[in-house]
Amino acid sequence: MLTSLGERNILIDFAKKVGRWIVEIAMALKANVIVLEKLTKMINHVVGLRKNHRLKLYLMQYIRIQKWIEWQAQKHCLKVIKVNPAYSSTTCPKCGTLIKESDYRTFHCEKCGFEENRDYIAVLNLYGRGTLHLSTAHGMKGGRNHSDDGNPHP
Repeated sequence: MLTSLGERNILIDFAKKVGRWIVEIAMALKANVIVLEKLTKMINHVVGLRKNHRLKLYLMQYIRIQKWIEWQAQKHCLKVIKVNPAYSSTTCPKCGTLIKESDYRTFHCEKCGFEENRDYIAVLNLYGRGTLHLSTAHGMKGGRNHSDDGNPHP
């Protein structure tokens, strides 16, 4: 898909820099774990998209960036956990119910009133799933109604 070796090198360089940057931020925050989305089924969802969207996803190179994050994290003795991203941006991080979009990229929970940008909501949910994964008490859900696969309970 890439037309030149130069383009490929630019994308590889970008992935390396992002990987290093994420690990540097984690270390600055004194974190010992980085939580990432499992991207194993992402390519299956790309097949149905229009060609220009597939190209954009390909160029973003999520998997390549994750590999560099993992490599940098290993180099600096940080743990990487991959969690199921299902419903991460549409589940209320406070009460665990499915929420609806109230405005462009903003979601509002009818049950508890929580409202925030969907990316922020996803980060909170992925973090919660990561800490749940680390927990030795698997029966405890940290106040959230999630099954082990990350899907919310109705």
